[in-house]
Amino acid sequence: KPDVISWNSAIAACASAHPRAGPEAEKMFRELVASGLVPDGILLTTLARAVGPERRRLLCEEMESKWLESKGTKQVVVVVV
Repeated sequence: KPDVISWNSAIAACASAHPRAGPEAEKMFRELVASGLVPDGILLTTLARAVGPERRRLLCEEMESKWLESKGTKQVVVVVV
């Protein structure tokens, strides 16, 4: 079963692809969350690079409203858009 580091590596590959493979990275992220794993700041930053600026903004809003607040995380992640 993949751990957070494995997922991060796969999402990083999407971020490094030319052109970027944002939809695939986002799909992997959703699979990670569905599996019960908690992404760390490194993974969230990698995801932000993979999806690009437009989708990044929407994902940040979604994570804040649905995921970060509901999980009660104490981790703060700053993503520059």
